[in-house]
Amino acid sequence: MINGFKVPDGTIILEPQRIFNDAVVGIDGVLLYSLSKLIDSFMEKTELNYFEIIEHLSYNTWGYCPANWPLLIEDLE
Repeated sequence: MINGFKVPDGTIILEPQRIFNDAVVGIDGVLLYSLSKLIDSFMEKTELNYFEIIEHLSYNTWGYCPANWPLLIEDLE
């Protein structure tokens, strides 16, 4: 279970979970992560600033998305 969502075996879960799990907002065959919640979680738990977080997520996390990769919900205002 992550944030109340039952995660089926074999589902890709992003690491480090202490940061990424805070941003799980659903599951639809893959985990759905909220961008705004990811930014908040990174800011609370790391020393990265907003621009470094966006760069990190763009390059290291969603820069390469194989099949069954979690989806990012872009919910910034």
